Parts: sequence; C-alpha cells; structure tokens
Amino acid sequence: MPQDKRISDVDLLTEQGLQEFRDGSHSKSIDTFEWVLEIDPRNEHAFALRIESLRFLKNHEQAGREIERALKLLPDSVELRNERGRWHYDQERYKEAAAAFDEVLQVDPKNEDALQGKISSLRILKNYDEAGQEIEQALRLLPDSVAIRNERGRWHGSQERYKEAAAAFDEVLRIDPKNEDALQRKIKSLRLLEDYNEAGQEIERALRLLPDSVAIRNEHGRWHYEQKRCREAAAAFDEVLQIDPKNEDALQGKIASLRVLKNYDEAGREIERALRLFPDSVAIRNQRGRWHYDQEHYKEAAAAFDEVLQIAPKNEYALQGKVKSLRLLKDDE
Repeated sequence: MPQDKRISDVDLLTEQGLQEFRDGSHSKSIDTFEWVLEIDPRNEHAFALRIESLRFLKNHEQAGREIERALKLLPDSVELRNERGRWHYDQERYKEAAAAFDEVLQVDPKNEDALQGKISSLRILKNYDEAGQEIEQALRLLPDSVAIRNERGRWHGSQERYKEAAAAFDEVLRIDPKNEDALQRKIKSLRLLEDYNEAGQEIERALRLLPDSVAIRNEHGRWHYEQKRCREAAAAFDEVLQIDPKNEDALQGKIASLRVLKNYDEAGREIERALRLFPDSVAIRNQRGRWHYDQEHYKEAAAAFDEVLQIAPKNEYALQGKVKSLRLLKDDE
C-alpha cells in the first residue's frame, strides 16, 4: 500500500472511530480502531480509545489483554499506562490503580490524569492523609487545575466536611463557571448540609447554565426527595429519563420516589424495566428488595437482598435489608 494512501486510511478510520466513540457506539468503535491497528500496529491513540471503549462496556478481560498487547509495543506510553490505572480503578482495585498511576508520575510528574487518578484511588481507599499530601503536591505543580481542585472538594466530602467541600467546588466555579462536576458536587454538599434554600438557588443557576445536564437534573430530583416532596422528585427524575432513558441514577431515584408515595404498581413496572436495562445493577436490585419490604413481603425482600449480596458481598444496604427482613419474618411466624 502506498504510504500516502495508508496515512489517509488511518486518518479516515480514526475520525470514524472517534465519532462512534462520541456517539456511544462503543462496540463499533472497538472494531474501527482494530482496523486502524491492522494498518498501523503502533498507533497509540487507537489503542487507548479501543481500551477505553472496552472499559466502558465493562469488558474488563478483553481490555486487560489489549493493555498487555499495547504496552508490549509501546512500553513507555503514558497514555496507555494511564489506561491501565483506569482499568484497575473500574474494577475497584484501587491499590493497584494508585500504583499504576504512580508509575506514570515517575515518568511524567506533572501528568494531570495520573495525579487525579492517584488522588481519587487513595481517597476511595480512605487513605486521607496521603491523598491530602498528593493534593497539595499536585496543586503546587498545577495550581489552576480544575480536575485536581475538584478532587480536593471530593476529598473533603468523603470525610463529611461538606462546608469545606462546597467552598472547594466554589473555587473551581470561579475558574470555570460551567464546570458540571463542580456545580453538581457543590449542590450535593449543600444538600448534605441540609441547606436546601442555597442548594435550590444553585440548582436554578446550574440549569440556566447547563439546561440539559443529566447530573444537575438528578440533583434536582434528590433535592426534592430529601425534602419529602416525592411527587416532584419522581417528576424530576422522569425528566432525566426523557433525555437519557438508560440513566441508572434517575431510574433508581424514580423507583424510590414511587415507593415512598406507595405507588407500588408503577414502582414495580419501573423496577422490571430498569432490570431489563441493568440486570446486574446493585442499586436497582436494592430498590427491588426495599419495594418488597415496604409491602411487608419479607421473604421476597430477604431473597432480593440476598441476590444483591451474590454480586456485592459487602453491600451495607443489602446486608441491613436482609437482616431486617429476616428479623421481621421471624416475628411473623
């Protein structure tokens, strides 16, 4: 194949794969980037996007094989090493993720993705002291980094310092007023402080800036729910589902709202629909357990929570739900 034709084909296929990736057609983008790699076996960007698509589809086994293949060809690639960190992170192997991101930082100490990934991993491991030290170091290197500043907000939030978290996210919004992550998490922090008036004002402001934001609209639903306005909450989550019918958070929120309203028939239909979309969803399966529990179907509730525990043995909500269901079932005997 002539060199210019080869380059042209790679460019066209890469653009096609990128568009498929942006459209969420990840199965197609996986195939397209493989075609790129058949023409250009060391194409770093094609490897990274193919791995990211596999991760998005939760095809962790194939993603792992692809990472190994890519790093044999490109052992010093920072982009691919970051993908390895994200691959561990997606599987909740946070210790391995932190180590993988640390390897990137040995090569490129100012790599923002690796700094953020390492901080996030340490935070989830509840290693707050080391995470705090990493945040300070990262901000010395990248003082205007929105990603690192958002991590600082999450770090405060994870330690239930919601006032400090709200302030940290506010600092991000002074740099980037439309930053969706900071807007959402500031609202969440205010909700957890039970400062519903300010949270409501922030929701209005955020929706003026980002009217189609699913994340902000889900916060709107939670804001209603926490104030026991479950009818309004169900409507808010339903608005999300008009935009994104497969949004797991909105499905869960709508089901919870319908449960509290004791609209059990509609809640049951929503549970069935949600489980067709997300058969392994712990959140939706927990809602099914609670739906049985609320109707005093304790045997079915215990079984539903037990199904969750087959997927996530340490799930606190399911453990509590199963214990309470079995206790009430015993009391009924």
